[in-house]
Parts: sequence; C-alpha cells; structure tokens
Amino acid sequence: MKTLLLASIIVTLLGCSVAGQPQTAEWADTPVGRAVRTGVGVRTPTVLSRVAPEYPKSERDNGTHGLVRLEVVIDEDGKVIHSQILEAPSQALGEAAIRAVEQWRFSRTKVSGSPVKVLFPVAINFRVE
Repeated sequence: MKTLLLASIIVTLLGCSVAGQPQTAEWADTPVGRAVRTGVGVRTPTVLSRVAPEYPKSERDNGTHGLVRLEVVIDEDGKVIHSQILEAPSQALGEAAIRAVEQWRFSRTKVSGSPVKVLFPVAINFRVE
C-alpha cells in the first residue's frame, strides 16, 4: 500500500477594502500575548520552510484519515510559538500535525511597518491511498 500525506495551508481573507474606508488590523488575545488576525489590512504570512507531518502508524493501520485544523500563533521572527487543535479526526493526528507545524518557519507579519505576532489558520490533510 502506498502512503500519501498531503499538507496544505488554508487561508481565508476575511474581507476587502471598501472605497474611502481605512482598514485596521483585528487583534486577539492568545495564551502567548496579543496577536493580529490575518485578513483585512494584514498580509498573510508565507511558509518559508515546511516539515511534513509523520502519519502515526496506529492511525494509518486503522484507516484514520481526514483534515486537521489548527490555529497557530507565529512570533515576530516567523516561528510558531503556540498551536491549538480546532478540529481533528483523532487526537493522534492532531498531535502529529502540531509536531510538524511547530517546526515550520514563516515570513514576518508587519503592522504599520513593525513585526507582530499573528494568529493564523493551518489545515493539514492526512490521507492514505
């Protein structure tokens, strides 16, 4: 049996500018301090380096598959400093996704020219074919 693991980042821009109305960043409190949400007026961080998640053998053998949705906080230097599972087919797949994503590196996110922490959605699809 061939194993295929796909990792992808899902980003939804939360809106667009309206003529004549200034756009402001939306901030959120996180366990590691305040962070800006991606969306209107905030450039989405780019993945600079990515580590593929390991598919846990027990989950693969059981046929467990599906989408893991995470919310991560990326610091001012592009490092993931906090991860939270929002949805996962199993705890093991969620934890595997976190272990991988915490090794990813992103471009810096800036607001008014200064690097800031950013709250960012990530989705990883585990699939056996």
